[in-house]
Amino acid sequence: MIRICKHVKNFEELVKIFENEELQIEDCVDKCEICCGTRELFVVKDGKIIVADTLDEFKCLIKKD
Repeated sequence: MIRICKHVKNFEELVKIFENEELQIEDCVDKCEICCGTRELFVVKDGKIIVADTLDEFKCLIKKD
């Protein structure tokens, strides 16, 4: 399962990346230091936080995971 905070930067693009996976869109995933602090892209996948600076970097990290 992939948890996505609806306030994260590039939310719509992240949802598109995971359109074929089970998503849980939440108001907050308790990672405000990432979402509101550093403003990096992130999701929580199977309890593991995946963080990136850009969408391209994020796509590469997801492929590895």
